[in-house]
Amino acid sequence: MKPDTAKILEGIVTACFFGTWVVLGIGGFLVFYLGRDVAFKRKWFPRYILLVGVLFVLFSTTLMVLSSRSLGALGMLVFVIPATALISYLNIKFTYFCNQCGATLHNQNWLNPMRFCSKCGAELDAKPKLRDDLLE
Repeated sequence: MKPDTAKILEGIVTACFFGTWVVLGIGGFLVFYLGRDVAFKRKWFPRYILLVGVLFVLFSTTLMVLSSRSLGALGMLVFVIPATALISYLNIKFTYFCNQCGATLHNQNWLNPMRFCSKCGAELDAKPKLRDDLLE
């Protein structure tokens, strides 16, 4: 590949990388922080985090290979994949959703699990109230 072509391709991939993060960031904020549907959040948040992790690995690998112009940069995957997997796991494990108010909460203290919502004070381990509209 010609050096000029590689630079142009690297610029395109970099622009796509930043554009993707802007879209994912704004979309994730709107859905998971401003949204109130707890069932939706619990179902889709882990999938969203996994998508973000996979996209990060793909973009970072592509940019490393394009900037170094060799496949030797793929050796960085030994570090990038485990680090991304760990960060994704921690994001999923320490994010809670309040059944009462629908807030998205992050546990900052890894040694002590969250028991109450910091927004409304509801207990987080409590079972969600069942809505049986057919009997009413």
